[in-house]
Amino acid sequence: MIKDAHTLYLDTWSAHEMVNRLATIRSAKGWSQNQLALYSRVSRSTINAIENGNHLNTSVQTALKLARALRVPVEDIFQL
Repeated sequence: MIKDAHTLYLDTWSAHEMVNRLATIRSAKGWSQNQLALYSRVSRSTINAIENGNHLNTSVQTALKLARALRVPVEDIFQL
């Protein structure tokens, strides 16, 4: 599939501007990815993809589940 210029711009912007601190916050609590998956009801593969920057379009629902499980505001995990 060929992406148009606008889509390419948004992909580039997202990759360079979005910062996520999921791994840092999770590790500070002493939790494994498996534990966070269990507590948040988000798959471990999704958590791994987010932590490695391979999941740029995290849904609001997923972000809220992670924040709730970690007991932090969403803004602490995902920042522009």
